This record gives sequence, structure tokens and C-alpha cells, in this order.
Amino acid sequence: MGNTARLFAVLLVGSLIATVLYFGFALALAALLEGPGVPRAVQGVGVAATVLVPICLAASWVFRRLRGRLIRREALVATLAFGIFVPVPLGATLLLGPIVGGYTGILLRRPSPWVAFSGAAAGIAAAIALVTFATSSLALFIARHTGGAHRAQ
Repeated sequence: MGNTARLFAVLLVGSLIATVLYFGFALALAALLEGPGVPRAVQGVGVAATVLVPICLAASWVFRRLRGRLIRREALVATLAFGIFVPVPLGATLLLGPIVGGYTGILLRRPSPWVAFSGAAAGIAAAIALVTFATSSLALFIARHTGGAHRAQ
């Protein structure tokens, strides 16, 4: 498998990890933070944790996987691009995910909630993978061709 395909595969799995963890945190913390006696500050921290913790865990997984194939600097650049750009497609696809899930149920001729949910989660992960692949590839290209002080000689 080439470096480009391996990068896409790692980012796809990282996107899937971020999506699954996001849904897990959102479902777990929604029940805890919806109570009438929960202060706004605690709810704010819970929402921030729901968004940031899955991204950080997925980014650390991506870095460990890329570190085996790339030098540390390139793996770090690709991981930072992944971590910075995950919230953008995540927010957009959370709005469009039910549409993808509904069409998945229609295409598979099984309009069940589980098929719709899995289609929506797969659509979210695929969109995140495509956007982060483009940004990480661009970041790797720039990192390889700009060189630092160690390449100037």
C-alpha cells in the first residue's frame, strides 16, 4: 500500500474513531447534563468535553499510526491538520447525516432506525476523512517542500 493510500486509511479510521466517540460522549453526557439543577458552567464544560475529547483521542491515535511510517515532524504536521480540521466537517455533517442515513435505508430497502443511524455515522466519518485527507496531504506537501534549517545547507 502506498503512502497516500496508507494516509487515507489512517485518517479514515481516525475519523471513525472521532465519530463513534463523539456520539458516545454526546449520548452519555446528555443524560447527565439535562437535569434542572445542573449549572450552566458545568453544562458548558460538558459540551466542550463532548467536542474536544473525541478529537484529541482520535488525533493521538492518528499520530501514533503515522509515526511508524513518517518522520516525527511530518506525522505531527499531518496530525495537527487532522485535529484542527475535524470540527468543520463534523459540524456540517451532523446536520446532513440524517439525510445520508435516510437514503441508506432506502437504497438497502431496509428503512430501520439502525440502518439509518449506521448510514449517517458512516457518512459523517467519510466526510471527515475526505476533508482531513485533503488538508493533511496539503500540510505534508508543504512540510516536505519548505524544509527547515536542517535542510538549508
